[in-house]
Amino acid sequence: MEGWILESTEQYERDFRYFEKKHPDELSAVLNNLDRYQLELNINGNPLQVRTGYLHFEPDGIKAIDQKGRGKKIKLQQTRLYIYPDIKTKKIFLLAIGTKTNQNEDINKCRKIVKKSRKVKVMAKTYKNVKEMIRNMATEQRLKMSISKEMASTQLSKFLITLRCKNNLTQKQIAKKIGCTQSRISKIETSQDEDIRIKDLIDYAKALNLKLEIGYRHSSMKIVDLIKYHALKICEYLNQLVAITRDKEDAAIDKGVESFFGETIYNMIRLIAEPYLKFKKIKDKRKQEKEVIHISNPFDLHEKNFHEEETIKNLN
Repeated sequence: MEGWILESTEQYERDFRYFEKKHPDELSAVLNNLDRYQLELNINGNPLQVRTGYLHFEPDGIKAIDQKGRGKKIKLQQTRLYIYPDIKTKKIFLLAIGTKTNQNEDINKCRKIVKKSRKVKVMAKTYKNVKEMIRNMATEQRLKMSISKEMASTQLSKFLITLRCKNNLTQKQIAKKIGCTQSRISKIETSQDEDIRIKDLIDYAKALNLKLEIGYRHSSMKIVDLIKYHALKICEYLNQLVAITRDKEDAAIDKGVESFFGETIYNMIRLIAEPYLKFKKIKDKRKQEKEVIHISNPFDLHEKNFHEEETIKNLN
């Protein structure tokens, strides 16, 4: 299933230019919540199911995203991003950016934009996600740094959103499973990672019938180190499987383990071969692009024609 995409309007682009210069931290805050919203839509696909603290339902299907989740230490103006999620096209139309003090005026302006867009098909810029939009639209380095920091500090809360949505649960439903209020779930899912407690993780695990595992890895670990680590873990678990057959003689278990080993060998070869073939294709393509094509210069061509003419004269 293809995910939702972002589509900007002229009004939004004008507002974006203003806010990235004047209020980059506030803009990055609402864009980070837009990223949360798109994440949830990409999993469950239904805008009506997304009900969280930073999202406000306005007339004509318009929604306003505020800065909730920045933490108590950071004092910002109440900036709002106005969007319109269209189920038919799976587009989140970015309508405008404003402040809470001007919300009535901004909402009326957005209603006109939505009404116009329904009648006239306007060619606009589209983006797969917030990161792509920032790469293409942002000109101020301060905004780029601010949104990068904002997104990096909310990875854990977004992971909890993903877990909930993949289990087809709304915030209200998971709150009932945990035995808390929906406002607590909303607070968790809009928190900075440093504000999330171990109890929050335990409660999500129990509600989703999952086992919580917490681990550390050295910051200097590279991709090849991670591959080696997981290869060793596979070996460890396979040996645990062998240990089951050692402790108890059971023909059915032996047959199942032997069959699983056959599947594992086949799958491991395929898992390694497929990325390797992709790598080979990239390498071969680069090689073809670098191949030198010899093109004769005008002098060579003239000289060749001259010799051909002399040969014809001699034959005659």
